[in-house]
Amino acid sequence: MKHFLKSLFCICLLFTAIVSAAYAQQTLYLTELGNIPLIPQASLVENSSVVFDKPSGRIAEVQLVSSLAVDEIMVYYAKTLPPLGWNRLSQNQFERENEVLIFEAQREGSESVVLIRLIPKERQE
Repeated sequence: MKHFLKSLFCICLLFTAIVSAAYAQQTLYLTELGNIPLIPQASLVENSSVVFDKPSGRIAEVQLVSSLAVDEIMVYYAKTLPPLGWNRLSQNQFERENEVLIFEAQREGSESVVLIRLIPKERQE
């Protein structure tokens, strides 16, 4: 009986650790941009979001900061966006249906600052 209780306790601890790890790795999304994930180790700059819904399409912009290097951020989005239906146009541009997603990233001191813009395809600059 003592061995059974020890085993049950270990199983409960293992289950708790697995659930906690899965919850901690839950993907967060940038609601202003639809289903664009927020890269882990990044945060949304407060009051940086702009969203306009127009007859020609949606225009949205968010700004992120991260301790990751700019290249790491772009590699993350290059791997993450295609399964979500985004086609890569260039190193920093993706398209899906009638929308274009543009990334502008630069290093500022110890942080990378990333501006993500969503524009209608016909407004692409």
